[in-house]
Amino acid sequence: MFLVFRIVIFLLSLVVAILSAFALAGSYEKASYLTPAYLIDFHVKNINLSLLFAIDTPDSKKGTNKLESKRENFIVEEEEKKPTKLYNLVDLNGRDTATTTYGNSYLSSFISVKAEANGDVSSITYAVYGTNVQTYSLVTSVYTVRVNNPAINAGNDPFTTYSVATSVFTTSTMYAVATSTYTVGYIASGTNTVSTSTGATNTVSGTSATSVSPTAGAVKQAMRQILSQPAVNYAALGFADVYSISFWGYCRGIITGDVSKTAFENNKVQWIWCSKSQAGYSFSPIKVIKHEMLNSLNGQVDGEVAHSDTVFLSQQDQTTKDSAIEVINGLTYDNINLPGNLESNIKRLNGLNKAAFGLLLLTCLCGCISALVQLLGMFLSPESFLLSLLNYAFQCLIFVFALVSAAMVTAVYVFVRSQVNDNTSVWGVKSFLSINFYAYVWAVVAASLLIVVFSFLGHCLGLFGTGRKRYRRVRTEKAVEEAVEKAIERAEA
Repeated sequence: MFLVFRIVIFLLSLVVAILSAFALAGSYEKASYLTPAYLIDFHVKNINLSLLFAIDTPDSKKGTNKLESKRENFIVEEEEKKPTKLYNLVDLNGRDTATTTYGNSYLSSFISVKAEANGDVSSITYAVYGTNVQTYSLVTSVYTVRVNNPAINAGNDPFTTYSVATSVFTTSTMYAVATSTYTVGYIASGTNTVSTSTGATNTVSGTSATSVSPTAGAVKQAMRQILSQPAVNYAALGFADVYSISFWGYCRGIITGDVSKTAFENNKVQWIWCSKSQAGYSFSPIKVIKHEMLNSLNGQVDGEVAHSDTVFLSQQDQTTKDSAIEVINGLTYDNINLPGNLESNIKRLNGLNKAAFGLLLLTCLCGCISALVQLLGMFLSPESFLLSLLNYAFQCLIFVFALVSAAMVTAVYVFVRSQVNDNTSVWGVKSFLSINFYAYVWAVVAASLLIVVFSFLGHCLGLFGTGRKRYRRVRTEKAVEEAVEKAIERAEA
């Protein structure tokens, strides 16, 4: 009976280790056996873009937060305040000439140029940010290109403050200088990678200036210009139909089959791409939006073949492209809305998510150790009280880890789901929890609880025995003599 008890404890420990590993794996990568085990997903096919980009203000009576008051207690992560990577440099022949460039100022007179050691400047015919190449000349290996920003009569549009910039290209260095703003970048020879230096003061050709970042008003105006274009929807900005979040990153999904009967079908999602895995991933809507818009601007889509709907921005006129770059460069939480109270809680939610990940990881590791201990215990004596006590305490600790991690992650994403789904009619977004993931974590809790209960009954109450044979007590010779004497005395009496 005791051996059966040990086998049961071993099997339950194995269940804890395996199921917690399944829950941890989640959407580690794009695989049919992994991606369904996400934390939560969002269907954004019908999203209200005007609300998302704060063009319209949500109605607080419908459970959403007002733009004017939503910043009071919100702390933005520093990395999300910084300008981000922008726009692949591509020449007119469609060949990449640099991996990325940056939009750290409104000037950004980065010219699409073949940055090759042989100094070929024949393709210097195009510039981003609405700038136009006027002339270029070759002096040994140095190219002087004069560009100017076309006047844009848009009130506070920052382009109107810059008129002429001079860019100097060599095989290893590129400078862009304006009257009051500069961006310094360089193309390292042989690497075709553009880097920048921002927030400093530098003197190039006798001009000193400091870089700036877009204002919230300018970003909002640029986004309004994009949304004014015909046929602009979620796909035009590079968004997928569905996004899922896991402990490792996020995944993009598309809706398959006929979904005409209902707006949201969570059982018809095909996952097509997952971000690079990062343990304890913190979800940032800002980063995802920027990434997707940048892809649309560059004419590419993660996980699927690019088509006219998903690379909409790359096919627009230069004014719309300029607006898109400005949005990507300056987008922060000051420029967007999120359903309900998600904005004011997103940092806290990400912190709880990391804590749940850590506890679940501990549960998995301790479950593996416990299974090994139970296996070895079948070949060891059960007589040691101390070892039995330590084993039981370890099993209780595993149960606590499993319970707290499951309760924490469930509470976080039930809250997120309620914030989204309570505003579905306004936002056009709906979220679902993964059946697989939450089945795994709560099955781990149940298995670890059974281990604690069975161990209490077996080790503490001894209901399952130890397998030892019990013998009657053998009397000593003296005890036998005393018993005989007492019997004789009773007989004589």
